[in-house]
Amino acid sequence: MVVRNAMDEFHGKYLSDEQMRELNPIIRNAIYTASYAFDNMHHSDKAEQYIMYHMSMIPPYWEDCEFLTDLSD
Repeated sequence: MVVRNAMDEFHGKYLSDEQMRELNPIIRNAIYTASYAFDNMHHSDKAEQYIMYHMSMIPPYWEDCEFLTDLSD
């Protein structure tokens, strides 16, 4: 819901409801998989490899993450 709500304005401008219905499970499943792998990377070689591989794919030009205004002080 955090991702979906953060995308609300973008959704309204650029995505139809049908496109959003298709995109939502893709995002949910990716976040669920990454969260599981991150939580288990110290107990599972496969999870650690998964996280390390995806971390290595982050391009250097990506800006640092920021908290959404709902959580930031």
